[in-house]
Amino acid sequence: MNIKFFESLKTTLLLTVAFLVIFTGIVISQLVIRNYSTTLLSGAIARAESIAHKLALDVTDKILINDLVAVQKILDDQLQSESTVSYLFIISNQKVIVHTFSEGVPVNLININSHKNNKNKNVVKLVSEENERFIDIRLPIFEEKAGVLRLGISEGPYRLKVKQLSIKMTFVTIAVLVVSLFLSHLLISHLLKPLIELTNTVKNIDEEKLDMRLDVKGPAEVNKLVTAYNAMLGRIAEYTTKLKGYNQTLEQKNKDLDRAHNQMMTTFSVSQKIAALSELKKICSFLVKTLQDIVECKDLSMIVFDNEQKIPYLVIEGDFISIEKDNFDPLHTKANQIDSPIFLKNDEIKALPLPHGLNKSSRMAIFPFHHHKQVLGAILISCPDDCVCVKTEMDVINLILKQASGAVYRAFEHEKEIKGLISRIDKVSGYKGMVGKDSKIQIVYKLIEDVAPTDATVLIQGESGTGKEMVAQALHDVSGRSLKPFIVINCSAYPATLLESELFGHEKGAFTGAVQRKTGRFEQASGGTIFLDEIGEISLSAQTMLLRVLQSQKIERIGGEKSIKVNTRVLA
Repeated sequence: MNIKFFESLKTTLLLTVAFLVIFTGIVISQLVIRNYSTTLLSGAIARAESIAHKLALDVTDKILINDLVAVQKILDDQLQSESTVSYLFIISNQKVIVHTFSEGVPVNLININSHKNNKNKNVVKLVSEENERFIDIRLPIFEEKAGVLRLGISEGPYRLKVKQLSIKMTFVTIAVLVVSLFLSHLLISHLLKPLIELTNTVKNIDEEKLDMRLDVKGPAEVNKLVTAYNAMLGRIAEYTTKLKGYNQTLEQKNKDLDRAHNQMMTTFSVSQKIAALSELKKICSFLVKTLQDIVECKDLSMIVFDNEQKIPYLVIEGDFISIEKDNFDPLHTKANQIDSPIFLKNDEIKALPLPHGLNKSSRMAIFPFHHHKQVLGAILISCPDDCVCVKTEMDVINLILKQASGAVYRAFEHEKEIKGLISRIDKVSGYKGMVGKDSKIQIVYKLIEDVAPTDATVLIQGESGTGKEMVAQALHDVSGRSLKPFIVINCSAYPATLLESELFGHEKGAFTGAVQRKTGRFEQASGGTIFLDEIGEISLSAQTMLLRVLQSQKIERIGGEKSIKVNTRVLA
């Protein structure tokens, strides 16, 4: 059970003081009332015994002379003169000879024998049927020769005094409680004031005020608490500073990681797009546009060197411009001297033979790119003095140029081959029986020369009558299989039931009409080349068997049980 008023230290202390005052007041009150009651009853008993002795002396002579009237008068006078006396009677020979009861002596009072069992045989406490309490005094008269005097005093007046004392003690206890609580409140407030100030000060401390120190004065314990809290606050500030540093480092690492990821994705995308391009002009224009999207300064151009013809080219705003040959050496030398990107100042820029006003910039960044230690060109970025875009994205530009340098080199080589082909076109009008000077047919000749020395399976596509068989014959003649058979089969000329037999052969008795073993075209062409014309017309079952030949170079004759190893190049 959660009692909320115990959450306050001040309330708890006040309740503790109140409990102690009330408990102490009750204990002291009970002790005082008990002692007071005992004293009153002892005094009453002593007073009653004194009255009884006096009466015994007064009535002894009267009883001996049997003057009961005088004795009665003495008892009545005594009853009227002493308000504490409730009754008086004298017993002689087991008979009441005189008494003060108006309606007769109660039988139970006469026959009471408690005096015999009481330690004080002369005094006994009685309770009437009306719940009245009495103290009964028994005193022998003249050694009981004149009888026994019985005197009863009521406890009511004494109990009333005890009750009055109890009420007074209650009021005193309440007064003491109020005074104690007031004084305790003042004392506790004084003692807790430094703690309250400390608490209020602590509430105002947040992460922006960790350098704040508490200055609260109080008792030694409070001062120790303030010192300990200030030390803890210092440690928290130190740890918070470290955490902020760690967070900043982590954020920087996350930014670096994101930038590295973006750089990787950008370079990967650029590499994919460049791989799809083959022409030098398109590759260079694409690079310039891509780098313009990366950096803030858009005044970006590219110089490419034709190292064989000693011609520099300028790529700017989508144009591929040839620069004079006289400018090749200074530009090439400057680019070749640079291993990593640098910034050129105004006088260095003006010393370079750059066209189109490029040398008017006050600051220029140069990014050279190489292929196998051969400089291919450089990226030129003109930017103002306060520009930082090149610095922040320098790694990206370098990475893209490294990826693109191979493509630029291959584009140079490709153009060189194209130029070589064009030069040969003027000299060669035919090839292996084929006649043609067009650049496209010259590309076909070049492909034949490149593919023929290999054993690769070749698919030749073209309309009917365009010379597919001549290309196949040329591939065979140029290859290392030229001295072996060259077998041609027109797949569309055979029905599906005979094509398999024609290609793979059959055993004697394999089907009706198979009167002898027949060798298939693949076996006939073993070591050489087979050309399957109109291959798209063959059946699915023949395609399955043909696929096995392409994969494993093994065939099975129709009706045969053994696989036959063949070494045949397939053209189709």
